Amino acid sequence: MQLKNNKFIFFALWAVFISFLFNFFGYEIDELDAAARLFVRSGKADIRIFDEMGIPVSFNAKSKEEFVSPFYVIHYGLIYSEATQGRNERVGVHWREDSSVKYWNVSPPSVKEQYFRSAADWVVKNLTELKGQKHLVYNFDWEYRNYPNGKLKAPWWSGLSDAYAIILLLRAYDVYGDQRYFAAASDLYRSVLTPVEAGGSLLKLNGLPWIEEYVDFRAKPESM
Repeated sequence: MQLKNNKFIFFALWAVFISFLFNFFGYEIDELDAAARLFVRSGKADIRIFDEMGIPVSFNAKSKEEFVSPFYVIHYGLIYSEATQGRNERVGVHWREDSSVKYWNVSPPSVKEQYFRSAADWVVKNLTELKGQKHLVYNFDWEYRNYPNGKLKAPWWSGLSDAYAIILLLRAYDVYGDQRYFAAASDLYRSVLTPVEAGGSLLKLNGLPWIEEYVDFRAKPESM
């Protein structure tokens, strides 16, 4: 009986340890796994690098081609916006600290204000009209189990990325006063709240409004 109790305690403690490990270091473990698979497939050691203007360029083990993910441009653009700390323009809810950033644990090599503006300009430049609404279009395929043929087929968009970009653009508008940023934020705001069947990102989930993260307009909304 004592031996069984000891085994139970051992496995319970092991389960707690593994749970803690993957909850606390889950992102790092996932990044390490992706980097290892990328190196085996392509010989590249980094899953993401940054160009001379701070724009992140990504690599994936499933493809030997490099690509720019709109989400990461926005994500790092918001980190770069912290270089404007202390400026009087930093007011409003869109300047509230994002408590999730600390969980990413992958910082850019440097944080410069010029990189902040570069990211905002990238968003404006790459805003594309697709199915009647403005989106940051993903021009690469992405495996996703429940979609036709098990992948999102380019071009597709993300309600998450489009909505996230609004924060970056409003921050850039506050700091630089460039009307292009406000206009782009307005276009994305309308797009995010437009139903998927009309070219936007809004669905109903259990009768409630839901902004869909992955939108392939060729798939039926109920299968998303």
